[in-house]
Amino acid sequence: MGAPYFEERVAIAVDPSRTGENPGLDVFKREKIAVQLGTVADYFLMFFEGGALRPNISHYLKPRDGVDRFLKKEVAGVMGVRSQLEGLLQQAGQTSAFAEPPMPGIVRASWTVGIAVKENSRDLYYAAGNILAEMQASGELGAIFTRHGVTYVPPPIK
Repeated sequence: MGAPYFEERVAIAVDPSRTGENPGLDVFKREKIAVQLGTVADYFLMFFEGGALRPNISHYLKPRDGVDRFLKKEVAGVMGVRSQLEGLLQQAGQTSAFAEPPMPGIVRASWTVGIAVKENSRDLYYAAGNILAEMQASGELGAIFTRHGVTYVPPPIK
């Protein structure tokens, strides 16, 4: 595994008219939030401040269902993997403000995405890694993300 090319994040698509700009999680003590059942985001919301948000959590099985509820204004926010939410919003011809509030106790609120190949395929690994590095340096990788409505976040430099 290696050749990091993107940093993924857990985030909340929000309706600023209901949540304000860059809201904290406390706003969801009065507003509804959607989250995919059985995900890290779900567990985090369910146990935030001893379950303070539970009455306002709306679960869904498929990410598109959460985005649909958000677009229909049934919820003021939808929490999940940011790139997935952004891509689904773009497919619906919409965009959203996003919040990335602190999530104390969550195992991982962001992670680096890279490539993986079989151990005996090192030539493939090096070739793919070089192509990704060139695409990143030229801006082509960011442009692909933009075409799909996803914010490109380069991986942190180590």
